[in-house]
Amino acid sequence: MGKSFYEVQKGKTAWNMRWKRFMYPPQSGDYGDVSCCAMNNAAQSSSWDKLPETCPSGCSSGTCSLGGCPTEYSQRAKRFNACMERVAEVSRCPPHVNDTGRMFAHYQRNSQGELDRFAADFDPDTKRRAVFLDIDDFLSDCEARIAFADQRLKYGGILLVIMLLPTVVWLGIIVEMVLCRKRYLSASRNKHEKYQEKQEKAENAVDSAGDVELTENPMKVPAATTTEAKLENAAGNVIAISEIAAKKLEGNNSQWAKIFKSWVQSAYFELLKFVFGVTVTLASQQASFLSPTNRYITEQQLLGNAIFISSICTPVLFGLRLARARLLFDGAFAVFFASVAVQNLVGVFIDNEGPTGVVSYTPLSGTSLFNKSQAIVLPLLSFALVIRGQWLSSMKEHLLEDTKSEATGTEESAKDDELEKKKSAQRRSTPYKVLLCLYGAGSYALGIYDASIVYGGYRCHELRTCARRRCDIASQPGMRLPFLNVKSSLLEKYGTFRPHQGNVANGESSFIFSYLMQSTQDANLPTGQAEWTVDQRSALKYTVDLVPGSKHDDGLPRVVLYVAAQSGQASTTRTVSSPSYNIGGKIKMRYGSSLKPCVSKFLVQCQELRPELAFEDKADPAEWVEYIDPSEGVFKLVLDTTDGVPDCWAADENKAGSAAGWWYDQLLFGPNITVGSTKSGEKILGFVMQNANFSSNSQQQGGQGQCIGGQQCGSAQSQSACNNIGSPCTWGAPNVNNLQRGMKFFSNMTYSLGYGRYSIFTDKWTSSDLDKNSMQKIPSQFMTTSYALDLKVPMLSWLECSDFETCSWSDPSQGGNNNNNGGHPPNNNNNGGQPNNNNNGGNQPNPPPRC
Repeated sequence: MGKSFYEVQKGKTAWNMRWKRFMYPPQSGDYGDVSCCAMNNAAQSSSWDKLPETCPSGCSSGTCSLGGCPTEYSQRAKRFNACMERVAEVSRCPPHVNDTGRMFAHYQRNSQGELDRFAADFDPDTKRRAVFLDIDDFLSDCEARIAFADQRLKYGGILLVIMLLPTVVWLGIIVEMVLCRKRYLSASRNKHEKYQEKQEKAENAVDSAGDVELTENPMKVPAATTTEAKLENAAGNVIAISEIAAKKLEGNNSQWAKIFKSWVQSAYFELLKFVFGVTVTLASQQASFLSPTNRYITEQQLLGNAIFISSICTPVLFGLRLARARLLFDGAFAVFFASVAVQNLVGVFIDNEGPTGVVSYTPLSGTSLFNKSQAIVLPLLSFALVIRGQWLSSMKEHLLEDTKSEATGTEESAKDDELEKKKSAQRRSTPYKVLLCLYGAGSYALGIYDASIVYGGYRCHELRTCARRRCDIASQPGMRLPFLNVKSSLLEKYGTFRPHQGNVANGESSFIFSYLMQSTQDANLPTGQAEWTVDQRSALKYTVDLVPGSKHDDGLPRVVLYVAAQSGQASTTRTVSSPSYNIGGKIKMRYGSSLKPCVSKFLVQCQELRPELAFEDKADPAEWVEYIDPSEGVFKLVLDTTDGVPDCWAADENKAGSAAGWWYDQLLFGPNITVGSTKSGEKILGFVMQNANFSSNSQQQGGQGQCIGGQQCGSAQSQSACNNIGSPCTWGAPNVNNLQRGMKFFSNMTYSLGYGRYSIFTDKWTSSDLDKNSMQKIPSQFMTTSYALDLKVPMLSWLECSDFETCSWSDPSQGGNNNNNGGHPPNNNNNGGQPNNNNNGGNQPNPPPRC
């Protein structure tokens, strides 16, 4: 199987070249480099059974534009070869191409982060347009599948033992019950008969001994009477005396044995034994319940319900002495507990693909394996021992039934009756009732606790009994403010942040760079398909306000975004081109420069780690939802529609004004720009964005730093550039006060299916540059491959921070309590009306109208 990954399909040149572009050196992200490298290594590459782990010499010749392989090539080649050596062991081959859009988030992109049109083609088998996956995502997927294979190999024997152990025990008990029943009855009867004979013999010997004194030598017999009869009588005396002495010895030296026997036969021991068995079973299940790893909440809900019902019902059945009902109840729940635990354990060995088609692997810890294993074994073994004990008791009862007409049978029945009377008296005693109540209280406490998790919502998301939870900036510890990237409590402390007083004309400038692509099949073309691209650019003005939760009834902070088209700038341009047809020209903007400003208010929420789960109407309601960690600085900015949907988001062409142009012209706001949906299918509008810090117009993310050492060091924007300058410049942690704060679109979600930018329809496009024939050839829809929009706040000299958590706003006039817009929310009327910018309760005039 692995070797087939290195091979290409004969007679399918275009597809072959795209396959080579995916995996062959130099992996530069450029189609021409791959072709060049393949030609320069034609003799070697035709016989490769694995990738060379160092860049082939032919790839670094002057004829190749890159001049060599990227630094990642060697490590990728090693990972690729390691994957191919073992890919035959996985349950399903990792996909390297996708033609359904399901794996959109993993599509291959070029060095600019845009989907590469040369990484896509029409699959020669399915005839559908297919896109190769990012090689790093492909390798991670392959490694995860191999890790599951290793896990199955490493722990598969343990899994087999865990499954076999209770099976063997149960088979042994069943065989014992079937084959040994007669032997047990026969052995018990023989033992009973021997005991009976022994008792009768002892009683006769004692009777015949008469008044023999223990101090007299029983062997001392007068010579005159040494007849056979008297010798026999003397021997009988010795036997009788020995029996009596043995009984006296037992009575003198077995007090502890009697006490222990009395304790074992007491109602207290019966209670202890019962509580111990129940505790072991419930504790094993509770340990599994409190350490979930399951993907679906159904299993956790079933387990929690089972523990709850068992905790409530078992004390009742025991207290009412319903032994048979309790036996059936315990048996049913033992099987249920084991079946749920089996599903949980088997699940960690199966490499299930996620909704986006790739496998993610989490190592199985020893503690997790132990919890899942004991949850299977203990209930079945415990119930097996209970069944065997009940069976042995029934054998004893059956024997007593057979001997009840005999004196000894009557005697044992009397002993059992006496023992039961003693137990009954103990059960009525205060100490016993206290112990029973303590057990019942503990059991009920466990049941109520689990019920609060399953039904009451307490820790339900953490323990995976509910799929979703409230996750926003108010409920999520550690989530920082959007744009400012500081802890949210600072906004409540210092008040509304309004750097431009809501006046968009004085705000920051930004540009939208949007790139779209598509392919259409055409048998008349040499390649069998035509490539299309759309390049769109817009110039905007914007400003951002942050309003604390204390200004709103729900206590949640808001982000207010004011956006307008730049005045004096060229209008938005949209250029369509197809080298395949030699077509190129601009598409007319439907609203042009008449676009009115747009004001949007957003709530700040968490983003689902798996983007498709944000759409609740399409997601499996039982699938547990995980959210992106707050430290990632990723936010879901959800449009606040409390006062209705702003016109600039409605894209309603029937309404007066140009608000619909924010979608049809700018592709920025619109009814399909969603971040999720409700159960009923209602779209949730908004953006998914990520905090970003900017320095000299360069984004600083991840391993942030700056070149320190003097003015001559400030031009270096990377560690390597700083090292090239040399002393006194050194690369160090950045001064957070020198970074311009802001946000950018989170590309992992922005272009995913369902998020509104995947498909752009062209049915209403018109052009003055393209003739009718050219317009008819344009694809009916395009796929968005990039949408770049960086939103920054101004450099804030008055915001002083020692780190992103410890900051102070030294000048309240720039966003403190002296500038709160009177506490009134901005006006969202976008029909050409202006937001209310009257600050300080109306003491200052409104700013001039915005263009």
